[in-house]
Amino acid sequence: MRRFSLYIMGQIVGPLIVVVFSFTCVIWLTQSLRFIDLIINKGLSFGLFLYMTALL
Repeated sequence: MRRFSLYIMGQIVGPLIVVVFSFTCVIWLTQSLRFIDLIINKGLSFGLFLYMTALL
């Protein structure tokens, strides 16, 4: 039974990591676009964009 459980966990963990990474990328992208909008419209520096991105 232990081998079966390890097999099932191995089959679940891989796709789970891919899904979590994908959602993280989508969230990061939407936040970055919002920050880029602030930079363009308000004339903020690129350094501030990097700082705000690092805070995510």
